[in-house]
Amino acid sequence: MSKATLSQLWRYALAVGTVALAAALTLFIYFLNVRLRFAFFYAAVIVATRYGGRRPGLLAIFLSIPVSDYLFVEPQYHWSHDIEGIGLLAVFVGVALLIWELSVKRSRAEEELHRREREL
Repeated sequence: MSKATLSQLWRYALAVGTVALAAALTLFIYFLNVRLRFAFFYAAVIVATRYGGRRPGLLAIFLSIPVSDYLFVEPQYHWSHDIEGIGLLAVFVGVALLIWELSVKRSRAEEELHRREREL
């Protein structure tokens, strides 16, 4: 495999890995009877976007939706079809997309800053 292909593969693996870690950590704190449904999934989106880029960040969001729905939205271990479950997921997606967009803008601003510093 070429170096570029391995780099892209690593970025997407990072997105999948952060979502898996978020699910595992959330399952662990659920056993401790702490109800933080999406906190670790937001962190997964931040890490995947920051270190992987735009597309891995979106992948983290869209992988988080079915995982969190199945494991953490009532009724657990079923897909949500009621208005409350869908509402929770809609809020999650909205906040995750906002986090993703802000992370992308921050990365672009940093790149622009570095580009301008090199021109000086």
